[in-house]
This record gives sequence, structure tokens and C-alpha cells, in this order.
Amino acid sequence: MQHRVYFYSKYDGSIFSSLTRIGTIMTTLDLINITDVNDILELYQVLIFFDHNLFPNTWTSIEVEENKLKIPAIKKAIISFFINKNSSTLYQSYTEVDFQLKNSFWQIIDKFNFHQLISSEDFSSILVNCNHLISEVLQHKKLVDIFKNEIKNYLLSHPILSAEIILREYEEKRDDNSSRLYLPSTLSLADKEDIILQYISAPSPNLNYLDLIIHSKSDDNLKLHDRTKLNAKKRSAQITQEFFEQNTGITYGVSIVLNKDSEIPQEIRSHDGKLEVTFGGKFLDNITGKTELFEYIKENMFILDKLNCIDLVKRKSEISTFEGIFMSSRNAYNPGVSFNQKLMIIQGSIQMFQLYLKKRELSLEDLLLHYVNVVLNSKYKVNKFHVKLNISSESYLDKILTAIPQIDSLLKQYKIFVEDGHIDSDLLQISSKPLIFSEIPSKSEKKYYYPNQDKLSKIFNNFFAEIGIFYHPELFNSEYDNFYSFLIKNDVRVAQFDDFQQRGLEELIEENYLFIDDNGFLRIRNEAFFVTLHVLYKFEVVNYFSLHYLLRPSMEMLNNFEMVTHEKKLFTKGESDLLNFILNKSRFTDGYDIRNKYMHGTNPLDEEIIKNHYNIVLMVLIMIVFKIENDLKASQPKLILTLEI
Repeated sequence: MQHRVYFYSKYDGSIFSSLTRIGTIMTTLDLINITDVNDILELYQVLIFFDHNLFPNTWTSIEVEENKLKIPAIKKAIISFFINKNSSTLYQSYTEVDFQLKNSFWQIIDKFNFHQLISSEDFSSILVNCNHLISEVLQHKKLVDIFKNEIKNYLLSHPILSAEIILREYEEKRDDNSSRLYLPSTLSLADKEDIILQYISAPSPNLNYLDLIIHSKSDDNLKLHDRTKLNAKKRSAQITQEFFEQNTGITYGVSIVLNKDSEIPQEIRSHDGKLEVTFGGKFLDNITGKTELFEYIKENMFILDKLNCIDLVKRKSEISTFEGIFMSSRNAYNPGVSFNQKLMIIQGSIQMFQLYLKKRELSLEDLLLHYVNVVLNSKYKVNKFHVKLNISSESYLDKILTAIPQIDSLLKQYKIFVEDGHIDSDLLQISSKPLIFSEIPSKSEKKYYYPNQDKLSKIFNNFFAEIGIFYHPELFNSEYDNFYSFLIKNDVRVAQFDDFQQRGLEELIEENYLFIDDNGFLRIRNEAFFVTLHVLYKFEVVNYFSLHYLLRPSMEMLNNFEMVTHEKKLFTKGESDLLNFILNKSRFTDGYDIRNKYMHGTNPLDEEIIKNHYNIVLMVLIMIVFKIENDLKASQPKLILTLEI
């Protein structure tokens, strides 16, 4: 089967080979004698390329205009091919369509309202006889509306396939370019739940889809009963147990060590997938003040990253290629391996530190209270932060019930301070509205910058993606993470790349991202600009006042060209998501829900689990304290940070 013209997107790698074929098609175009359905469907794809102003680069401007004049005749040929067929001949034509062009067939049916050409009986036969055609059909709303009864009957009679379609459409997290599916209005909520129940009880349900059921969120499209979700959870646990009884999985772990003889603050090693973090006992022994001991946490226990943002947040750049192939729920946080490993490091480090402090007759709560109630108030002239923790009780339930409200209290105090310049205790007490993390303001006008994906996705994909359009196995090796890291360390010429890659490189040269030096080598045009872009790609947000001062002009330039957006908030979007994931289920159905469980009395009874939850709450409070301090520091020009990346 020959390669056919097909439009996926303006940035798809197949675009150059398709444009080459378009040149051949238009040169030999014979609309009178065209009889093959695949040739007709391919011409429809040619029109889509023309609609996007995409033409072979070998064409002159005159040739472009000449070929655009042929568009009406091509449309007429497509319409004539279909209009001259009846239901049975159209059915026969469909059976001859190449797999790649099947969706084009239904696009034409929908676009030109040819639905009446197909009888209900033939449409039902097409559904039954063409495997997995239903996914193509459901992309076309008018088609679904007209054949809604036939489609409903098909879905009900194929529950395994239908369940996966329903879950992909309503629950799976997908990119913005994926096609939407339209389920028939005749398929009721009860029908959908019955299909899902049949899927759960099937002999071999896919764990990915069971996970989507477990984390589904009720709305007008799908409302699954809690019992259905519980059934899916039990079925998932059963399948997982059976799998690991016969197989081994990927292992990873964390080891936390306090070396009493070490004078090094902290060091980290990796061995066989296991991270070992060693803290220096002698270094800690030499720290005498409560303030310095608490700040040791910030510098050494992975609370904040280089940009003074919470390091625990989930980042796309930290999701492995292996993890990325798995399906995930649009309603779930889906933390992943990197997140879980970072959480183990932070929690292990905090527990180690608590044991160390106990030997010095101190507690982590002591340090936190001193830092908030004394240090922040005096250092930044705040009137007046106040938090309290239950230090005396030996019951972790008592401790956590006291600590959880302090999260809201501290953040509400800071919100009032930013808005009014002082903390009004009466105003604090009168407000009982639930706290929304994303609405806590910052004192700094320019705090966080986010990439404008519409304008930067092409650059990100070209330069920083693990396998981008300019990947070349003869040029790249394991030393280079992406095209950018390869380019800044190597002398390479445009001619060393494939033809379609050369065209892309020429575009980047025209757009002034790259240039050819005097020796004919390909070079980055503005290194500071690209370092800034790389930081944006890696961290997904930039704390402006923690960005090195030499990179700030590049960020301003990106802002001037509307390639970034900015917010004046205490937390980044990722940080707000993280806090919601840990503390409640308002945003994510797989959240820990720690705050709500203890506030509503649905918490676990096991003391070890409660202790673990308490340490997580302490971690959140520590993160919030350091975020507030960074925001206060950034608002004072003489204390502005200039950390290197």
C-alpha cells in the first residue's frame, strides 16, 4: 500500500513527504478519469493542506496560485463521486478504502451532508463488519445524530469496546489535538453504567481502564455509583496481585542516612535505581540557633527547587517515556515515579531530622513556631503572623487535628497582610469561607512567568523534546538529552540532516533562532534567550526574582512578544495543584484528602498511618512558610534573589 497524503497537523513530521506527493498529484491531475475511492479521498486531504496554506516548497508563487484555481474543480469531482452512488455501491466503496483514509470517507459524508445516501441497514452492516470503525464514526456529530439508534444498539452489543470508548472520551487525559468523540443522545447514563459494569466483570479488563473508572468524576456525561468504583478497585487489586505473583516489577527506593562524623551538609548518590541521601551529623551539631536549624531544612531537604518553587510538584519533564505511554485520568493527579521518590526523600529527611532534634531536646514544631511567630514577624516587620501546634500531646490524632487548621489560618493571614499591609485578627476571624490556594496573592507584581504553549510549543518540541523532529541517530547519542544540548556542544552542518529536517532548520534560520557561522556550522542565535527557554521548558514556570539577573532581559523579551504569561500569586499553578492533591479532592479524584478526612471524621484509625499523615501536614506547613518568606524577600529590592540555574 502506497503512502497517501494525510493531514495530521502543521507540526507533524509526515508533512514534508505529503507535500512532495501533493506536487506529483497536482502535476498529473486528471479529474475526468478518476474512479478509485482512495484517489478521491486523497484529493480531499490535498484540499485540507491548501486550506492551511501548505504547498510544496518547490512551487513558485505563480504555481501556488495556479493550483489554488483548481480547488473548485477538485471539490466538484469529490461531490460527483459520492452523489452518483447509492447505499449499496457506497458500502462497497467503503470496503475498498485504505485504513489511513477511512476517516476521510466519514469527513466527506458529514461535511457535504451525504448521510441520506446510506440506509440504516447498510450503516449497521458497516459497523458490524468493519472492526473498530465505531471510533471513526463517533468523531462526526451529525453522523451520530442521524444514526443514533443504530450506534446505540452497536455500543450495547459490544460492551468491552464501548466501555473503553466511553472511558477514553469522558475520563482519559489527552492532549488538545486528540479528536473528540460524540456518544449518541439515546445512550442513557444507566446504559453507560451497565456497560462499565460488564467491563469490570469481563475476563481480562485492562488495568488502565479500571483506573479510569476508580478515578472518574461525576458529570452530565457519566455518573458512576460509588459501588461501581469500589468494584473496579477490587478487580484492579485482584489483577495486580495475580500479575506480581508471576512477574517482577521495576524497583526503586530511598535511603536516608545521618553520618555523625560527616561535616558535609548533605550529599546524594544514586545506585541501582536507589537514591541514598546522607546528612552530616557534625555539620548539624555546629548549628546552634533555631533559625539556622530551620533554614537547614530549606537548603538541604528538597523543599524548594533552584527557582524557589516547591520541588515536589509534578513536571512533564520528569515523566519518563515509559510512564508517558500509560493512560491516565483527566480527573487524577497521577503523581508518577519521580513524585513518589521525591516524597519519600522529603518525608524520610524530615523524620531523620525529627530524631536528630529529639537528641538535642528540640522538636521540628519548636523550630517552625519560632520561625513564623518570631523570625518572619521581626525580619519583615509583619504585624503579626501567628500559628500554634500541639507539641505536648503524644497522640498524633490530637497533633494533626491542631495542625490542619493552621494551614488555612497562615495563608489567610498572609492574604490579609498582602491586601492590607497588616494582619487584622478581627477580619481573620470573621471569614469562614474555604481557602482557595490559587487565589492567594503575591506582594510582587512580576512573580511567575508561564510559557504560552500556543507560541512556544513548536520551539520546545524542536529544541528540548527527547526525540524531536531533528533527531538523527548518527548525530545523537546517550550524552545528549535533546537537539539543543547536542547543538551547543557540536559542530554540525545543515547538510548532515535529512531533506525534511533541512527545511525545518532553514525555517528556524529565517526566524532568527539559528544561524550559520563563518565556518558553515549551525549555531544558536541568542544563548541567554535559549537558556531562559530551557528553564521554562524544564520547570514549566519561572519565579522571576529567583532567575539569574542576566536572564531577566530574555524573560522580558519573551513577555513583550507574548510568548509568556505572568501571574501575581503566592503559589504557582503546579503548587496549587499539589496542595489540592495532598489536602483535598476538590481538584483530583486520587487526592490524599488528608485535610477533609480529619476535619470530617473519616480518617483512618491506625496510629502509624495517622503519624505519616501528620508528617505530611508538617511538610506542607514548612513548604508554605518558605513560600511566604520567599515572597516577602522578593518584594524587598535589596533582598532580590539571583540564583543560577
